[in-house]
Amino acid sequence: MPQSVVKRFVYSIGTAVSHHTELVHAAQSRPRHAALKGMLAEQFAMRVIVQWEAFIHDLIIAYIARDPSKCLSNSGIKIRKSVTDRFGAVAAGRTTFSEALPLDRVGAQGLIDPRGKNVKATSADLLASVANENLSAQQARKFSLNAVDGQFVDFTTALRNYIAHRSARSWKELVQVKKALTGAANLPFGGSMSPIGAYLRSPNHDLHSRAICLAKRLADIANKLR
Repeated sequence: MPQSVVKRFVYSIGTAVSHHTELVHAAQSRPRHAALKGMLAEQFAMRVIVQWEAFIHDLIIAYIARDPSKCLSNSGIKIRKSVTDRFGAVAAGRTTFSEALPLDRVGAQGLIDPRGKNVKATSADLLASVANENLSAQQARKFSLNAVDGQFVDFTTALRNYIAHRSARSWKELVQVKKALTGAANLPFGGSMSPIGAYLRSPNHDLHSRAICLAKRLADIANKLR
């Protein structure tokens, strides 16, 4: 059930925060504690962002399994179009696609994720598009994030890419999406990002590091997707 997927994700974030906090406290007594805490903050941020991406995949699949009608209909349209493009309208007209119900989780994943990759929803716009394509209107509306939450999701993707690649292009994209952040919920993510480890380990007004604020923001957004 979608609610269970959300609950597991929120719990996993809480656990990750606890583990990260213990590691940061342990690093405090080390000679190079500032560098160690910066490294830990980067690793923690990467971990929770990847957890978020896996969570979105699991949640979309759970919603499809609960109500697969839209996904099955669109899959049939795609299959017939593919046959038309390759073999022509006559062959497509003689092609059938079973929309039999129910569709379990394994079947739902096979339809939307036939190559075994996670559902790609690396931006707020793409998340809404995937939801609109595969979920009923009532369910899909939950994935059309408000502007502030959408900006934050885009920011986390850019942050993940920069931590992973350290390329000039990923840095430029991170700077751009950070400039676009608005709203009180995104205020903790202002300030200089160079170096990125120091940025993520630095505390904000409530004394949490930005890395922990990032995790808590993702958990909050996840709760809106129930």
